[in-house]
Amino acid sequence: MKKFTLLMLLCATPAFGQEIMPVTPIVEVMPTPSLRTPIAVYTASAVFDWTSTYAVLDVGFRDKNLIPSLTDNRPAATVALTALADVGTVLAVRKLLKRHPKLAQTTLYVLSGVKIASAAGKYRQYRRWKAVQ
Repeated sequence: MKKFTLLMLLCATPAFGQEIMPVTPIVEVMPTPSLRTPIAVYTASAVFDWTSTYAVLDVGFRDKNLIPSLTDNRPAATVALTALADVGTVLAVRKLLKRHPKLAQTTLYVLSGVKIASAAGKYRQYRRWKAVQ
């Protein structure tokens, strides 16, 4: 019995000089897309929106959206509440990343476009007001 066990151990070990080929997976795992770039784009568009909101409310314009109406159109309070909502948006999209990574990226890019369009409209109002003054 001892001879048989010794023979099995010798047969089971690879010989010297023999290459062991790595096992290649049959199905390649796709890496999860990163949200670094979409979050950076969303953050930049949010800052653009915050500055335009502050500028427009500071000169006396009244915004009819929900957040400025909650803060009585006070610029600093409006920007702070909007920033809090933007942080919540990013956290919610990061949670969505686990199940739907492409949807999470697309959502941030679409919301960035909406914020840029909103901010551009506010700056247009601000420039018109500045030209009259």
